[in-house]
Amino acid sequence: MSPRPGGSRAGSADAAFDIWLQRGLRDVYGEVAEEPIPPEILALIENSRKT
Repeated sequence: MSPRPGGSRAGSADAAFDIWLQRGLRDVYGEVAEEPIPPEILALIENSRKT
């Protein structure tokens, strides 16, 4: 992400927000994201690649 016009302060605020958001999302959804993908869904993905 490029800093906003007006100096590095806006860029560092954006970076701080990005870090805060990533940590918050990881706290909320991290456990779900680490679950294995169900075999039924993997089969659907494989079948869609064949067509």
